[in-house]
Amino acid sequence: MSEKEESEMTEIRKMFSAINRKLTVVEEKLDRNTEAMITIRKENLLLKESIKDQDSRLELLEKEVRKNNIIIQGVADENDEKEEKLTEKIQNILTKMGVKVDVEIDASEIRRIGTYKPNGNRPILVKLQKWKTKMEIYKLTKNLKGSDIWINDDFSKKVQAERKCLTPYLQQVRQQGSTAYLRYNKMIIDGKVYGKEHFEMTVKSKDKRTSSERSPLSEEVTQQSKIAKN
Repeated sequence: MSEKEESEMTEIRKMFSAINRKLTVVEEKLDRNTEAMITIRKENLLLKESIKDQDSRLELLEKEVRKNNIIIQGVADENDEKEEKLTEKIQNILTKMGVKVDVEIDASEIRRIGTYKPNGNRPILVKLQKWKTKMEIYKLTKNLKGSDIWINDDFSKKVQAERKCLTPYLQQVRQQGSTAYLRYNKMIIDGKVYGKEHFEMTVKSKDKRTSSERSPLSEEVTQQSKIAKN
């Protein structure tokens, strides 16, 4: 081999050596980046779990804060309604229902929700001091039958949205002959508990169904209800 060829070979070896060193550096960086990505993903997962846990804690706290509250709807509204007048209205309603209660003592707060609008009746929030008083009121809600007034729980916006999602399914299931009702953010069907995520798993058909057709969802729930009964 001539000196020129040896020189060229030496240069080629140096070039390959330099390339190998660069590849080694790149691989080391990739390894570090991979480790960093794994660490970031783990931290992300822990953060998501922490946020989920905090959301659950906040939801429980909010539920506890609202547990003695009731929402009364259908009560005639008026502009510039005074607190004393509103308190009197609530007292009269509960007295006519047969509830033995003094709202000035047994309620910590009574107020309308939202802004006054003509020809509309804003709901009324009543914060009761005791759970027992709330239960006594609910026992006598049957006495409101025939009136335009009804009483509900004070649900958070999140729970209201979940109940709204469940309502169409509630109607479907009842049409199938099952006993169904909503409790907080769940649906109870023949004694079994279902959340909205159960129903969301079934993709709604875009085609309109006739009244005689059943959705696969309703059939599935009905079958499960029959099993539960047996």
